[in-house]
Formats: sequence, structure tokens, C-alpha cells
Amino acid sequence: MLCAGALIPRRLAVDGAELIIENGVGCDMLSSEMIELTDGTPTREILRLTPSGFNYIVQELGADFLIDAGILLPELEKR
Repeated sequence: MLCAGALIPRRLAVDGAELIIENGVGCDMLSSEMIELTDGTPTREILRLTPSGFNYIVQELGADFLIDAGILLPELEKR
């Protein structure tokens, strides 16, 4: 679920395809304080979504879209 503090693996599988968050994107997310690095193992990093990162995602994508996608609980949309 999407929430402040959610852990996001840099490398993940979606529908059987292995994906990775590109270095430039990860650096931009770190420098804008959307995420914090919790495990720095190269290519296996674990990222933590910050409260400001969570608020940005909800603001930009919209709570209704995220709720419909099943990744945001309705009670979290106002945080």
C-alpha cells in the first residue's frame, strides 16, 4: 500500500518482467527528498517513501486514481 514510510525496492518484478528504478530517477527522488535510502546494496537498494514524497504522489496523481488502482486506502488520502 502507498503510505508515508512505505518501503520501495529499487529492483522489482511486475507481471513477470524484472524492472529497476534508473539511477537518474533514484537520484532525483533522493535529492528532492521524496525517498530515503534504507539499504544501499548496489542494484538491490531499498527506498523509503517520505511524507513529502507521499503527499506529492497523491497531489499529482489524485487520491481517486490511487484508490481505484488499489494502492491507497481512502483514510490515507488526506495525510
